[in-house]
Amino acid sequence: MDYCPPGSKNYHYLVDKGAVGGPQAQLLEAIVSGDSTKVSQLLSRSAPIKTLDRAGNTLLHLAAVAGNVALVHLLLRENIAINSTNRDGKSSLHLACEKGHKEVVHLLLKDHRIIVDKQLKDGRTPFYIACQRGDLALVELLLQNERLNANTSHQDGTTPFAIACVQGDAKVVERLLQEKKRVNVKRPKKNGASPLFLACERGHSAVVRLLLQERRVKLNIPRKDGATPLYIACQNGHQEVVLLLLADKRTKPNRANDQGKTPCQVAQERKHHNIVTLLIQHH
Repeated sequence: MDYCPPGSKNYHYLVDKGAVGGPQAQLLEAIVSGDSTKVSQLLSRSAPIKTLDRAGNTLLHLAAVAGNVALVHLLLRENIAINSTNRDGKSSLHLACEKGHKEVVHLLLKDHRIIVDKQLKDGRTPFYIACQRGDLALVELLLQNERLNANTSHQDGTTPFAIACVQGDAKVVERLLQEKKRVNVKRPKKNGASPLFLACERGHSAVVRLLLQERRVKLNIPRKDGATPLYIACQNGHQEVVLLLLADKRTKPNRANDQGKTPCQVAQERKHHNIVTLLIQHH
């Protein structure tokens, strides 16, 4: 049988063929149905707590993704392996963060065994996922954990702070800016794009405004091809962002990219006439 998601009517078959109808299948079915009493009974009768489904999900994965606080509490009390990963490399904490199940996240973080910064194959951590979701309450919850490394990045170098800038979530960005000792607000991607560059690239004016108020942020740091935040805003036609950058005395409006093209020239090339006018007036 092909893989089907937790909660489907055929889910209890998703163990080894020889286990169908046995304690493993019964345990999976009880977990998926949210029957904590049945789960407790089965475990007391020596049903294997290490039971996995065919996707490599543990009982804790399934309880976490469902947001079932009672089951998560029960399984942690039974000392289930808390950091196990499924075939996608995801831990129970990853799944709880993906689904925004804050009570489950809180329970998992209370367990001293939890690896808070466990990374997926692409480098994403639970905190990265929370920032990417724009879930301020979840971000706040994770920040309370002293073991959290708030700067663990994606394999392309994108930090949790940078992904919040990419998403344009001003509330999350504002909260992270308050963590002056923990959050690196300047760290670029591997291609040299800074968090400010990424916000300018997407036209997130509210985020750009916040970043310009932060003295740690450098305005003219270019991507590896020489494009500055102003250049990319001009290229993409983000007029409000261009206005914000030009209003800051630190901005260098004539800085060219590695091909010698200036912000004004790329705006002309892309036919962003209002931006060209702004740049000419700025001289």
